[in-house]
Amino acid sequence: MIISFIGIDIHNQRISSLESGKSNFVPFESLIMYFSEKERYNLDTWFNSTFGPLLLFLPMGLLLPVVFKNMQTLRSVVLFSFVLSFLIEVLQYVTRLGIMDIDDAILNTAGAITGYLFYTILFKKTAK
Repeated sequence: MIISFIGIDIHNQRISSLESGKSNFVPFESLIMYFSEKERYNLDTWFNSTFGPLLLFLPMGLLLPVVFKNMQTLRSVVLFSFVLSFLIEVLQYVTRLGIMDIDDAILNTAGAITGYLFYTILFKKTAK
């Protein structure tokens, strides 16, 4: 399951043009397709393709500021999570062990931002 979320999609759960192994370098292209044509896909595939990457990085945004003192700003969490996510996508492209999709990097970063918001709610309020 985690391997599928990372995008190394052994069981070919990617959809539409992504099924053919084409990489997506256009921001929001696959997201628009998933939401505008969601009736074409089963719920599991649709959810994993849209919310899976977001949920995967949510813990990172929550835990980075807790574990690393130099990661307590939104900027540092966003930068770290985007760079890591982008490197994962590049690795998939180079190794062909998955499909490079820039939207995954965007969703992963959004997940880290969401996690950071939870961090600010949970930890910054208790510090006051």
